[in-house]
Amino acid sequence: KNQKKNRTDSRPNYDKEVVKMGMDLLDSANKSNIKITSELGKQALDIAIEIDMLRKIEKVKLPNKTGKRLNSIFFPSLCEMYEYEPVLEMGLVGLFCTMFHLLLKTKFNYGGAKDWCFKSIIYVRSAFPDAAIRLINEKQETSFLKVEFELYTANYISHSHIDSEKECDLIIAWEDNLNRTKMQKFGRKIPPILSLKNLLETGKIEFL
Repeated sequence: KNQKKNRTDSRPNYDKEVVKMGMDLLDSANKSNIKITSELGKQALDIAIEIDMLRKIEKVKLPNKTGKRLNSIFFPSLCEMYEYEPVLEMGLVGLFCTMFHLLLKTKFNYGGAKDWCFKSIIYVRSAFPDAAIRLINEKQETSFLKVEFELYTANYISHSHIDSEKECDLIIAWEDNLNRTKMQKFGRKIPPILSLKNLLETGKIEFL
């Protein structure tokens, strides 16, 4: 009885969300005909724990807490209007919408096509995906992207959006902290990522 009790006490008490994330990764690997091994199972659990820790760190941030002073040599007028880096997803949405008009003439490549520009925001909402943005090119051809806002890209996994049947074309995040190389081992495809932190530092719209 003592031995059984000791074995039970020594088992890690994983949060059910961690277990679910790990199982979802393995389920995705199985659907992609990737061989399930004990090592892959350990990697799935490690990824789930890492993402869960990042999620918990975000939750403890106080609503009135501010980030560092916003600073960008490429967008000085933005830094006058928007003083601090976002610390919550709502702040990220506000920052992007505030700077949107400054990005309208900035060309970028997406999906193998060149010289796209942002044209307009079609909608912003609370349901997944969060927004839709219209694009335009030099030939006046238009397209649109379905967008999900995440403060950190790892939240795309912890919020279970990767399991949604709805399409998402782009993640707009403050910072990219998702190890996509690890995720690819499980057959998971992550949408292209636009990091606003990177955009402010480089002045370029680049998809990670």
